[in-house]
Amino acid sequence: MLDPNGEQVGKVRDVVIQNRSGNRPPKVKGLVVELFALRRIFFPMERVHSIDAHQVIISGLVNTVRFQVRERETLVVDDLFDRTVHREEAGRPETIFDVAIKRNRARDWVLAEVALREAGRHPFQRGHV
Repeated sequence: MLDPNGEQVGKVRDVVIQNRSGNRPPKVKGLVVELFALRRIFFPMERVHSIDAHQVIISGLVNTVRFQVRERETLVVDDLFDRTVHREEAGRPETIFDVAIKRNRARDWVLAEVALREAGRHPFQRGHV
């Protein structure tokens, strides 16, 4: 994570999402960032200017209060990855192994896609993606 001057602030460790009613995708509330002092903090998505494969560019002040998950919030890496799900279209259980987030027309960040892998029959066998 970089500030507007290009200085590294910390590393993104997780993404905080919140489910919404209806068929709307979950909203991305913010990022869990690990500072160099090994303290994890919350950084709101409203202050994120851009995201690419190598960097997240932010603006504003960084609040260094230690991060705690609130009720109704979910962490993508800690809570969703490796979770087994059952879809009607698939005959077998599947495991979440990746997600994609994007900005919508309202300029909110949302969970856009979820990558699933068929649960393997053997412990080291990889299923179909």
